[in-house]
Order: sequence, then structure tokens, then C-alpha cells
Amino acid sequence: MTRVDDQGGGLDGGLMTWTFVIDSANCSGPLVAYVPEHWSLRIDRWNAMEILYDVYPEDLSDPIAMAFIAYVNGEVSTEDLQRQLPMKTGTEVQPATESLDLRIGCDLRTLSATPRHANTSRLVSSIASFTVEESGGRTFLKVFPPQIPSAADRKPFVRKVQSFDVDLCNNFVDTFQMAENLSASVADFEGLGNPLQVERWGEGPWAGIEVIDLESFDSPDEVNLMLRVPLTPCNERGETNIDLNWGRAQPDERGWSTYYEMIEGVPRPVSSTEVPAELIRLEYGTRPNTTSIMRNKDPTTVEDSSCYTCDDPTGCDDTENETVTDDGSRITYRWNRFADQPVFDHLRSDYPDVSSDPALEDLGTIIEAMHSEWGSRHQLLERPTGTDALHLAEIDHGLLVDPPLAKENGWVPIALEVELPDGIWETHSE
Repeated sequence: MTRVDDQGGGLDGGLMTWTFVIDSANCSGPLVAYVPEHWSLRIDRWNAMEILYDVYPEDLSDPIAMAFIAYVNGEVSTEDLQRQLPMKTGTEVQPATESLDLRIGCDLRTLSATPRHANTSRLVSSIASFTVEESGGRTFLKVFPPQIPSAADRKPFVRKVQSFDVDLCNNFVDTFQMAENLSASVADFEGLGNPLQVERWGEGPWAGIEVIDLESFDSPDEVNLMLRVPLTPCNERGETNIDLNWGRAQPDERGWSTYYEMIEGVPRPVSSTEVPAELIRLEYGTRPNTTSIMRNKDPTTVEDSSCYTCDDPTGCDDTENETVTDDGSRITYRWNRFADQPVFDHLRSDYPDVSSDPALEDLGTIIEAMHSEWGSRHQLLERPTGTDALHLAEIDHGLLVDPPLAKENGWVPIALEVELPDGIWETHSE
């Protein structure tokens, strides 16, 4: 959600945030946003490193790459870097390669990168795996495979893969300058996405598991094997999609075994009756107790909780409410006017020029317009057209709460504490 005022371009015209947008069966629209200060002090350096990694992984001698390196090392300023880039217009940089569209974006002089390609191979975080070597020299593995649908030969996995660039940001700067009549603006992502390009993928037969290094099984921080999911990218009706594609693999060949034996350097699936009992007993799990988040005003914490006080009824409602999510977690919350929520209490102090009372009042006006004109069912994301039946997931109903009377527009719920089932109260911060 970009704050704007009556000024022209540049930082005076608004601040850019990262906004998470959702489209579900029971809720659509903006969900949560980082305040600009969360990123502004480091985003240019971060994006410069991202461009170096994506565009110049093997050719750091390129003049543009050398300019980015000097910038990351603090040897040149942002202004000096911009002068060294091959500018096309006042806000664009010509693509250095076909894989990225580089721009100084959103009239904020913020270095941004729009990826045209992405690696789809990394799907989940690392999980545990075990190995046991018998006295006779036979080596057995135990893995914990993911639950991937395998009944159908081919099944949709990701639809309409695309990225967005400065054009999206500029579109919404214009949108929020019409805060008095948001419904009259074109407030969606239609036509502003850049479909990722299918460049290459492994076309050989599906190979479910690859052992990288048996010795690394002794280190919890090393990757020792990879489980490969059969993914196929494709372009359909102008959209880039990714399917689970088992190809010619027979139903009993799909997926992964829990146990393997290493034979001539290749893992071969075996049953539990063939492996040592020691391997069967090895398991991994999550933390035995979840952590409940204690309210900040509790005297056993060391956090400054002054921003959570509710003394002014025009900015907060001191009534404490409770909602229960599907997993049994209890969330205690209070309603605050958007501009009077705790995060802005700190911003008023730390960034008084940017987060002044007039600026936050303008932001609050925009939020009121969003609530009154968009509600909770405003579709921003383009839905895939290449899928005949689109069934959206639902958000946990316990996370959707109704505002009190006369606070329907411009007020937001602020969580005070979260009590998880069997949770241990967190009483300190690291």
C-alpha cells in the first residue's frame, strides 16, 4: 500500500512497501504490508547483490557487474551507480541479458529487478535423512518423502507464473491518488504481469532420488541427497504453468521409498524387512512443544510495551476480543484505527518527517476508502485462464474477524497474544 500526497514524483510522492495480496475462496485483496522503513535502508544494496547473482554469476568482469560490485563494497554511491547504468529513459535500464529487466523503479530511485526466469527445482525446506552401514559393508538409507499426488499421469501444480515490475507500482501510485473514489480506478493486476519464460528442463526419465555425498550424512548442515519431483513447465494460452508430470512411470514406480540400499553408488528401494532394525528406529520430528506468544505488557518480558497501551478511544478500542483458529490456537486482539496501531507509534518517533501526523492521516483515509469500496472480496490477482475448474483454498475462518459497529472502515485488529495448544509461553526475546 503506497502512501501518496499532492506532491510530484520522487520520495515526496509516496513511499513503496512490500504488500502481500491474497485471492482465496473467502477473502481477496491486500493482506499485509511491510512499512517502507523495513526495507529502505538496505534494499538497493540487496537488489544489487541479487542482480550480480542472477545476471553475472560467471562474468564479473562485465563493466556493469563491476559497477554493482563497487556499489556493494561501498565504493560508489547510488547516484554514481545510476550514472554508470545504460539508461533507456529516466526510469528504465536496458536489459543486460535476456533474463532480467533492470529498472530504477517506481519514481523512487530504488534499484529493482524483474526476473524473466526462475528455478523451480527447490520446493521444500531440507528434512532429515539417515544412513546405517552394516558390518558386512552394506549401506542403507532412510528418507522421509513428500506426499506428492501420483494417481493421475499429469496434474496442475502452479498456474500462471509471472513477475511484476515498476509498471505495477506506478499503476497503484495512480490508483491511490484517487482515494476518494477507488472504485473509479483500475485497481487490479490485469495485464501488468510478465510471464516467466520456459528455458529448459530435464527431459530424461524421472529419477526420484540422487545421493550427493554419503559422508555428509554425519553433518546436519550439509545436503546429502535430493528427492526430485517430476515437474514440467509449459506455455498455454499465453500463460506459464508448471505441472506434476509422471510421464511413462507406472503407478507402482511413482513416488519414493522410505528405505534404500546403496548398490554400486545408486540408491535402490528396499522394504523395511531388509534394513537393520537400528535404521527403522531412527525418526525426526518438530519441536515437542509449540511456543505461545505472550502479550507485551506482561511484566516478565523485557520489551517496551508502551505502544500497546489504549488510552485514547479515538484511536483504539480497549475491548479485548478472542478468536480461535482451526488448530485450536486462541488469539486475543484489540481494534485500532489504522494510523494509530503500535507500529506507527515507533515510526512517529523514529521518522518524524516521513511518519508525521498529517501523512498518517492521509494514509488512514486511503485505508478507509479501501475498506468501504473494496471490502474483503476485491480481486487484484489475475486468475489462470488455462484451467477449466479453479478451486481456491479457504483462509482459516478463525483468522477472519468482523469489526465492531461504527469501526467497519479504517480500523484493523491488532494481536495482543497467541496461545497455542500445548504451547509454552515465550517469556524473553533472543
